Amino acid sequence: MGRDASRVDGGGVALDGGPPGVDWPLPIPGSPGTGPACPEPAQGPIGDDWPEVFVGVAGCDDTGAGTRELPFCTFEKAFEVADTVPYIVTVLEGTYRQRGHRLNREGTADEYFVLRADQGARPVILGSDAIAGGDFESATGELFRVDVSGLEKDPKGLWTAEGRRIIHVMETRDGERSHANTADLVEPGSWTKADDSGVGCGRDNAGCFIYMLPFADMDVSTTAFEASQGNFFYSQGDYQVVDGLTIRFTQSTAIFFEGAKHILIQNSDFAHNANGNDNSYGLRLWGADGALVRRNRVSDSRYWGGAVNSHGITFMVGGNEQDIWVCENEVFDIIGHGVSTKNGSSNVHVVGNYLHDLGNGVHTSDSRCHWRGCDVENFPGGGYTIRENLFENCRAGVAIARTDSRPINVTPSRIFNNVFVDTERGVETLRVSTQPFVRNNIFVGTGNGLYFRAGGMTTWPDYFISEGFDSDFNLFDTASAIYVYADWAGTEQAQDLATYQANYSAETDSLEADPMLDDRFMPRAGSPALGSGDPDVYPGATSVNRGLWPFAAP
Repeated sequence: MGRDASRVDGGGVALDGGPPGVDWPLPIPGSPGTGPACPEPAQGPIGDDWPEVFVGVAGCDDTGAGTRELPFCTFEKAFEVADTVPYIVTVLEGTYRQRGHRLNREGTADEYFVLRADQGARPVILGSDAIAGGDFESATGELFRVDVSGLEKDPKGLWTAEGRRIIHVMETRDGERSHANTADLVEPGSWTKADDSGVGCGRDNAGCFIYMLPFADMDVSTTAFEASQGNFFYSQGDYQVVDGLTIRFTQSTAIFFEGAKHILIQNSDFAHNANGNDNSYGLRLWGADGALVRRNRVSDSRYWGGAVNSHGITFMVGGNEQDIWVCENEVFDIIGHGVSTKNGSSNVHVVGNYLHDLGNGVHTSDSRCHWRGCDVENFPGGGYTIRENLFENCRAGVAIARTDSRPINVTPSRIFNNVFVDTERGVETLRVSTQPFVRNNIFVGTGNGLYFRAGGMTTWPDYFISEGFDSDFNLFDTASAIYVYADWAGTEQAQDLATYQANYSAETDSLEADPMLDDRFMPRAGSPALGSGDPDVYPGATSVNRGLWPFAAP
């Protein structure tokens, strides 16, 4: 595989928010041997004299002053008081079952709104209602059920309190994804919502039960469960900051910023999100030019309809005015996309992230069509910069999106100095895509390096190259360096690098060899990755390595 056996798990690291530590499996961006990390946020320093209120659990009082000694009990009260900028809302240690807030604050680079954890605290915010295992009763066969008539909203997700997801079983009813009948619960670890006779319910909870076929190793009576009910907050307004929060068991999204520029989200942990007849987003940022999302963990966001609309960090219609940055995050355990857009976002920088156990690590965008029509000139998309990331155990590391039939101002994405480990498809591009620029990447383990997905008439790599696919200086140590798939059986073709070079006069400076990486994915002495990369991707550089450590000394 080309790396030391001392790191074989691929199962994630214990970030718990905050900057990556010594257990981070890739170089910390900005450290010696790496390229530049995230830019500094647009926000200036927090003022010493800014007003501040506190939210807490112990000794709290919503009729009090909101001080550290007598904090507010609810975010609702804190947000009511902190209704201007600048203002700071500091969250003390504790668990908060609060959701559905609207938090609109219009700030500037000098004076803005801050929602943060207290120093040294890791407050947990839940968007769910608890269900005790002892409240379940035996139902037909091996099923258990619990009355959910008292829930405020139709639940979209169900987990154990420790975060083990129970998979929802759905059916399509009246054109919408809905809850299946109990007869469709056949896999252990699945659930639905149905009436007393087992017929799947609609959105109304009245007279309905959650039915569950438990995992074989689950003692239902002693297990605590969480049913999703809503997000933490929705907000508009520029220059807001979220820092150090842990948000769990949400519905639709953990937090949603719309039309909010220069948002800073950092040092936080977003896990266990679900949605039914619409997309599921760990973080949703719409029109968020200048956003900076750094040093977070985002995981387990799932949509009933499957992978295509299950998202981790997602941008929508933004990046034309100010670049967007996603850096130093861990994103994992999502059947869909780790970092993506719902199209129409451009100039997104994805730098120094650990992206693992995902459908697609990064899913780029080209243009967006929406309810106002398909004005790709105003919503062009494209132009991702994807560098110095570790992609591990993904269906595709980077998936280049389909291009709209009328692309205007769509710029190619640039993918360089990443490592792809055990990815079924390292970089996947479609026949109808704006073809990317690919340099200095290392592909190791099972799977394929470059994956050409053709369509229509059988199309081979020469067509992609004629359309602008520009890839070189890569290092392949995978099952096949190149794979071409034309969307129907019998037309697949796996190629080693030498065959591809001979057939298409491409990847002329690429190598097929053991990259000799250590457990931090740094090239060891004698590695063919050392000093052999294309230096042009780093302005001013004269010698560049391939992989995550572009400037490490030989």
